[in-house]
Amino acid sequence: MAKLPVEYIILGVGCALTWLIFILTLAKFSKLCSQFTSFRKNVETDLTGMGTNIRKMQISFQELTVEQRRTNKLLIELIEAQKNANPLNGLEYELVEEEEVIQD
Repeated sequence: MAKLPVEYIILGVGCALTWLIFILTLAKFSKLCSQFTSFRKNVETDLTGMGTNIRKMQISFQELTVEQRRTNKLLIELIEAQKNANPLNGLEYELVEEEEVIQD
């Protein structure tokens, strides 16, 4: 039998190691892609849930604003009624009306 030259053996080992590195890199990339897909699904789910919660908060704030306006109107009516029916002796007070700012 003829012996193979050392160069061929080194070339064969080098090719095998290069192929092994390529396969391992491909496996890591595949794992990264699957993790990215999983991460994307989780983020989409979280964003959908956040959107629903933000809408609920906005509705609650609108309801609170309407209730605060109603309370302010009732308080002004009560102060006017108190002022007309039984003036407060020696007590000075001032009603300050603020402009309504509507933001969308």
